[in-house]
Amino acid sequence: MPKPARMFLHHLASGITLQSMYNPQQVEETLSVVWGRLSVLGATGQVMQYQRTGNLTIPLAMTFDGHSARNVTPGVLKNAGVPGLGALVKDRPVEFARRFMLASCYGPRGADSIQGIAPSRMLLIWPNMWQLAARVTEVKNGHTKFERTLDSQIMTSSIKLEYESLLRLTWEDVMERGFIRDGVGAQP
Repeated sequence: MPKPARMFLHHLASGITLQSMYNPQQVEETLSVVWGRLSVLGATGQVMQYQRTGNLTIPLAMTFDGHSARNVTPGVLKNAGVPGLGALVKDRPVEFARRFMLASCYGPRGADSIQGIAPSRMLLIWPNMWQLAARVTEVKNGHTKFERTLDSQIMTSSIKLEYESLLRLTWEDVMERGFIRDGVGAQP
């Protein structure tokens, strides 16, 4: 029996990929429409004029279990620029996932511009539904079981991603391809 498809997050700047151990049971996506409201003297209502859409927001909850299979793509840690990550993944995988999620809120060391200090986009791949380079806007980690050493054994990481489309999307675009975009890694 083939393994089920899994969703994963890929940190674009470091090249590290974190795969979900268990696909979330429930996922919501929120997209708002922004309307300008014009007041017309004597009218009983407001005239609504389309302005734009808001950013697509996707909150996810990913569970990490220290006794199950490892969650990081092998071989990418050498280029991450942080010594000791390989041992952390091997010996304390839940702690690695916790640090990965928290680090996604920060920019790289040595940035020399305002734009350069911003956190990197996170590539969300959910087969057949999303392929987006999104920004992390919130991370919340919950720990439910601990080792004798007090290392976290089971952690649920809730992360909120926002996709800001740099291209104008149309009704036809979304109907044809949904939010699976080409060239997602090319966005600044």
